[in-house]
Amino acid sequence: MNEPLISIIIPCFNREKYLSATLYSCLQQTYQNLEIIIVDDGSTDNSWHIINNYSKIHPHIKAVHTVNQGQCAARNHGLKLAEGQYIKFLNI
Repeated sequence: MNEPLISIIIPCFNREKYLSATLYSCLQQTYQNLEIIIVDDGSTDNSWHIINNYSKIHPHIKAVHTVNQGQCAARNHGLKLAEGQYIKFLNI
């Protein structure tokens, strides 16, 4: 039986302090049919650098960089990219 794909959408703005721990937690889940969409909403810290590095190493992660438009716009951008049957938003 195929497990349904779950899309986890993470809007991110200047969260470099918490980003690695958040992504590590997502990647350690026992449920493996995941796509993790991280939308960097124009961060001015090292968030984009961290996100980009994780996306190069982990095939589950899709990294997107946008200009700052707020959390709602970042979530909507993630929804457009999501391919999962189920969607979860994760705030950091």
